[in-house]
Amino acid sequence: MDNKLSELIKKLNLENIHRVAIMDKESQLFVGTMTQKDILLCFIRNFRSNSPEYFDLPIKHFPVFLKQKNVVQLSSTDTVHEAIGLMVSQRLSGIPIVNSEGQYLGVILKTDMLFIFKNERYDLVAIKIILACRKVGKLY
Repeated sequence: MDNKLSELIKKLNLENIHRVAIMDKESQLFVGTMTQKDILLCFIRNFRSNSPEYFDLPIKHFPVFLKQKNVVQLSSTDTVHEAIGLMVSQRLSGIPIVNSEGQYLGVILKTDMLFIFKNERYDLVAIKIILACRKVGKLY
């Protein structure tokens, strides 16, 4: 959370990704996700044209990224079927996966779900999400 906003924007662009997991520095527990949409909303609500230092502030100065309420996440023991249901019902393109202690393990994407169906791996739908990700090598 000490990363500068400008560093996170560069990471999103360089790695061609749409979201970054935010972890508490001390506990290393997952606290939320920063998406491209979050950055744009933050700019709309907070940006002042005479404040170029805005980009050099650590993300902890932007409450939209911190301690997000009702953070949608999957437990490593949830099934692929549950993940698909959550993605559809919440209209999400990706969901973070955490272990029982709340530590971030990775993210499952809508494209991963489509990969399962495209490759007719229907056997994976009823198993734990973490096992399915490992079987297809798709944990980010």
